[in-house]
Order: sequence, then C-alpha cells, then structure tokens
Amino acid sequence: MPESPERTALYRFFNTAGQLLYVGVSGNTETRWRQHAESKPWWPAVADKTTEWLDSRPEALDAERVAIRTEKPLHNHQNKTSSIIDEITPWTSTGVPGGTWSPYEFIAHELKGFIQSGSMQPGDRFPTVRTLIEVYGVASLTIQRALNLLKAQGFAVGRQGFGIAAVVPPGLRSEAAGSEDAEGVIQQMTSYRAAPSPRSCATLGVEPGTELDAKRWVRAVDGRPVELVHFYRHPEAPAEVTVHETTDRVTAAPPNAETVKIFGVVPLLVTLRVTYSKERHPLGLYKIVKNGDLLATEYEF
Repeated sequence: MPESPERTALYRFFNTAGQLLYVGVSGNTETRWRQHAESKPWWPAVADKTTEWLDSRPEALDAERVAIRTEKPLHNHQNKTSSIIDEITPWTSTGVPGGTWSPYEFIAHELKGFIQSGSMQPGDRFPTVRTLIEVYGVASLTIQRALNLLKAQGFAVGRQGFGIAAVVPPGLRSEAAGSEDAEGVIQQMTSYRAAPSPRSCATLGVEPGTELDAKRWVRAVDGRPVELVHFYRHPEAPAEVTVHETTDRVTAAPPNAETVKIFGVVPLLVTLRVTYSKERHPLGLYKIVKNGDLLATEYEF
C-alpha cells in the first residue's frame, strides 16, 4: 500500500501467455480494478498483475505513457495517436484535385484515411487539437471543422474526459449493378439540355458538342446522399423502347466541385453505362457517381 495519499500505483495486467493486456494508474487499485472488472470486456483474460508505487500521480502518468508507447499493451488506446503524427501531410493548396478541397476537408479526408487503412483502430484517440494545429499549420477553427466533419460522416465520436475517438461506421451498402430495386429516395430531379463531355459523345456515337436531352438526380439512403446520376438520351432514341443490352465502364475518380457539395470529400466510383436497343443502337448514357464511403456495386458473371 502507498505510504502517503499522493503516491500512485502503476499497474499492469497480463494474460496466461504473459502478454501485456493493459497498463494503468490509480491511487486506489482495488477500487479501480473492480471498475475494470465491471466495464472491460477483456477483464476475464487477466491472469496476472504487477503493481509499482510511485511518489506522485504526475510521475505515474509519465511512466504510464512510456510503458504504453514502448510495451504496447493490447487494450490501451489513449496514447496511440502519436503513431499517425509522422504520417500526416501538412496542408498545402497545391495538388488538391480541381482546387475543390478546403483545408478542413483535406485534413478530414486524411484523418479518415488513417482509420480506413488501419493506422487508427476503433477507440483510438485522435491527436489533440493543439497537436493537429502544429502539425498541419492551420488555425484552430480549421481543425474543429475537420473533426466535426468526421463526426458527421461517422468516423469520429466525442467522449467526455477522453477526447475524440476513432470510429468505424457500418460497412458499405452493396447493390447489384443495374438493379431496378435500388433502395433510397430520388431527390433534386432536373431536366435540361446539355452537351456531354467529348468522351461521352464518342461513346454515344454523336458529334462532340451535340446538345442532348438530359436529366440529373441524387439518390439518398437513410437521409445520406449515396449516388449522383447524369443521363443523356441519344437524339434518335425513341421515347419508349426496351433496353436489350447494357455495357458498364467503371473507374475511380477524385472529388470535384459538384460531388463535394453533395457527398463531401469522399472517394468516388464512377460508372459510365450505355444502353442499347435490340439492333444494338445506343439509346442513352448514364454517368453514375457513387459515394465510395457508403456504396459498393456487385457484378455477376
């Protein structure tokens, strides 16, 4: 037991194989361990404990940080943020796709990438706002907006007394390519005439710059936009005709000004789908842009 109220214990928990499970500090180990037993799912694996009493709580906290960093206990998350600091790219306006990313969107996109790549695990704490300010070289408001964007996208959550923790949102919604029963609500439907891109004109077999009847809409699932579609009808296509064949060309693409307004800064999956008549005359072209954070496409062969 401690010799004075200021003394604080540095304790370690191990499993039967001798693997370090957790490192913590407390002035009252028995009470703290009961709390672990009631709240921690890994507690049944604890087979052994060690306790080292230090002269003050600050000294114990310093020793805890060193132990977590060097001994890598399995279930400590609070000091794992340093592992991503060296991977962070300081903000610069150069090299941003289409000039469409603001600083906070760039930062949110990179931090989200650490979660998606596994560099940050669910429950890991994000670096402090002060640390992110220093590393990115931006203002506090920019960091706050980036973290708020991550929260809105489901990749971060605030925890009282802990900070902001990494979260992995539910898995991708997977849909069959060309399905007529796609889930969701169609929004922002508009009709207009426009000339599609030269590549799209070539795909449809019309001269570049040809204006075509077009439609644009957004599909949302559970209130979140998952898909943006532009449709161009071939000028000789009948108003009512049965589609006998389709071809898809699928590519990845960086965000652009239009998609950032709809989805935010997310990876994109773009499908150029051409429909054909029985005589294999092109009928129309769909440019389908999917929110890569929320939607995947399945193909059967």
